[in-house]
Amino acid sequence: TAWDYGPYDASNAEQWEYSIDEMNKLMIEGARKLIADKIAEFPDVELEIRAVRGRPETALIEASRDAGLVVIGSRGRGGFARLLLGSTSRHVLRESLCPVVVTRAVGGWKDQKGRSLLNPEDRFDPST
Repeated sequence: TAWDYGPYDASNAEQWEYSIDEMNKLMIEGARKLIADKIAEFPDVELEIRAVRGRPETALIEASRDAGLVVIGSRGRGGFARLLLGSTSRHVLRESLCPVVVTRAVGGWKDQKGRSLLNPEDRFDPST
């Protein structure tokens, strides 16, 4: 997973809820929980879960250099918006150096402000 705190001033770092190391751990733990059932279902599939701080599209393109497949979520929010890909998904599809699968959360993302949520209660359904 790739994430960025955004354009926050480092002088406000004490106000951040999590440190960078804690955020990396939370992202990896959340990703493992999110796909735990698929990991168990396909034990022969080699999987690497990494948390990378930086612009998601840049981090995912860089990761695609050594990957056999990039799986990326789309932010389908329902209705017509569900049919559209976000800018990160479009960028990765265009620039990736390996095949890309775009999936969305069953039931859509819970945060309607557009922030990606890594919630273990969400399950991805690759058939949708």
